[in-house]
Amino acid sequence: MGLGPNQSGFVYQRNPGVFKTKFRTNSRGMRDREYPSSKGSNLRILVLGDSFTEGWGVEEQQAYPKVLESRFLQGVEVWNLGVVGFSTDQELQLLTNAEELRSQKMPEQRYISSTRHRASNLLMQSAMIRLMRFAIAKVWYLMRMAGRAMDLQLMVWERNNTYRPVESPEMKEAWSITERVLYEINSLCRRNDAKFVLVYIPRAIKVVPGMLQLEQQKLGVSEPASIFDLSRGERRLAEIARRNGIPFVGMGDAFRRNVPEQLYLTPILQDGHLSALGQSVVAHTVAEYLYQQRLLPWNNFRTNSL
Repeated sequence: MGLGPNQSGFVYQRNPGVFKTKFRTNSRGMRDREYPSSKGSNLRILVLGDSFTEGWGVEEQQAYPKVLESRFLQGVEVWNLGVVGFSTDQELQLLTNAEELRSQKMPEQRYISSTRHRASNLLMQSAMIRLMRFAIAKVWYLMRMAGRAMDLQLMVWERNNTYRPVESPEMKEAWSITERVLYEINSLCRRNDAKFVLVYIPRAIKVVPGMLQLEQQKLGVSEPASIFDLSRGERRLAEIARRNGIPFVGMGDAFRRNVPEQLYLTPILQDGHLSALGQSVVAHTVAEYLYQQRLLPWNNFRTNSL
């Protein structure tokens, strides 16, 4: 899968926020418990995503896939396939690999490797080696970008945010690619008699009052905040889902109904990943949608929790 298998340790972050969480992966490289190869009589949900799904900054059981499994569903396995930094195209590739393994269509040569390659693969599965590679790459990047970090953030702000009144050429192309990738994921699911449900989790800047102004202040952006439409990205994604017949769960309203600033790790402006409460809100909203749309049999829900 996306992470090295059978890893364990801790994730510790001192700056910008402070947290220390346990981290382990099962034999499939998931931040999750071990599952049998055969699901038996259970239904199975695979959750693809990035660090929000993997549960960056919270414990394994606090990540929304596990909250969904333990608190709101019964007789359902919810696999957490989230990987920090993954994008939609990588999630498609991960799902494609899972399909190939399931159907046993993997070319035989993929399983044939020299002793050197086997030793190399084993070495690269080491959490320490992976961490060292990341640290070296980060130091190299910071050296190259010294004095230019703010310029890079400003460039991303100008070209790649989804709530600008006029889309940049980069954003138009990004939306086109996103739709094609989502179409492929939906097609792959249909080939395997599975249902694809698209879930949108908003960044803090889109739901926490005052966050947009703080971001502008940090970057030195002088444009008035009133010209930006913070819900535009969610609406655009909903339109793509509707065009392609994909069930869509938007989280914007659910987050605003709560106390939004409590749904993210602090300091929000520097981190912005989901807190344990935010993870719980995502799980509850997804469970309610699955129940209301009858995407699972009613006896698979803990209705007293909904």
